[in-house]
Amino acid sequence: MRAMNWTSLIADLRGAGLTRADIATQTGSGTSTIADLEMIDGREPRYALGQRLIELHTKVCILRQSSQGKAA
Repeated sequence: MRAMNWTSLIADLRGAGLTRADIATQTGSGTSTIADLEMIDGREPRYALGQRLIELHTKVCILRQSSQGKAA
């Protein structure tokens, strides 16, 4: 099983226009936790936070890209 790259996942969310505060609010975490995950390569969140980050990434980045592709 391949490890998740949390730094890239958060970079994708930031690239989609979310701030650290937005990500923290939507995942029920603190901004300092999001900053640590964004800046410290190899840092791992707790399981529940990891799941919420993946869900947010899917909603914001993946589903948005697929809906834009259908509109084109």
